[in-house]
Amino acid sequence: ADTHAMAVSAASGCYLKGVFDAVPGKADSFAASHGAAAYQSLDDMLADPDISIIAITTPSGFHLEPAVKAAESGKHLLIEKPIEITSERCRQIIEAAKKIAADWGASCLQMPISNGTEARNIMIQVHGEVPGR
Repeated sequence: ADTHAMAVSAASGCYLKGVFDAVPGKADSFAASHGAAAYQSLDDMLADPDISIIAITTPSGFHLEPAVKAAESGKHLLIEKPIEITSERCRQIIEAAKKIAADWGASCLQMPISNGTEARNIMIQVHGEVPGR
């Protein structure tokens, strides 16, 4: 999360508006160290109209629920790799983002799928081409 916060601060026209953490107190200290607001719930953060992009930095396997909620709230998504731990969970995030035409990306498109063809199909569907080709 620190890396994301520093990248946001370094990007032209961007700033870190706020953070949420399910562990009480963590959001407060993180927000204070990065000059941002701490939200007490994910819903409170998603309800803020000044937030347009949500960075999902939860551990692998815990991206689905906040990503889908964020997409359903009309937010764009930046998801820490891997996007999710199964192709089905990845598809659910992609479909939620497509429903509201949100942009989304991953900090690295590393998908933990043993069937490379399926992973490539997901990347083709979202990006129009397989990255690296």
